[in-house]
Amino acid sequence: MAYYGMTNEYVKETNAANKVKKDIERQEILKEETKIADNKMGINGVLLKRNFGEPLIFVEGTSCNLWVYEDKVILDRSRGGILNVLNHTVKIIPMKNILTVQFKNDGAPVAYIEFGVAGSDANQIQNVDIGNENLFMFTSNKSTAAAIDAYFYIANKICK
Repeated sequence: MAYYGMTNEYVKETNAANKVKKDIERQEILKEETKIADNKMGINGVLLKRNFGEPLIFVEGTSCNLWVYEDKVILDRSRGGILNVLNHTVKIIPMKNILTVQFKNDGAPVAYIEFGVAGSDANQIQNVDIGNENLFMFTSNKSTAAAIDAYFYIANKICK
């Protein structure tokens, strides 16, 4: 069956060419995913970058990765690790919902950035609670500079 003068052979060749093109696109996506996964951004990092673009600030943490954009903060717990055995989530917090941001680095090996978010009960959550979904923990000697940049960027955004 042919449409508008196209032969079956032409249609088959076009379909085969489209299939090859899609296979090449899939291979490129897999290469990108592997490169990002090897870069410690995790597999969700591929999806985050594809859908939201490059973050303004990226910080690798011990419990999750922190992605800071102009209008949102993303806590990506998909990397796994001992602290996230049962918690492989990605939390997107719009900047407009962040009420407070607290930075704690008392010289210990681990430091924290905690977000006070509209609708969460801060009185029932301790800032060192592993189950606190608004807490970003990082190794102070590894990520301090990027975390400080993230903290002051967010503080300036929410205090306007």
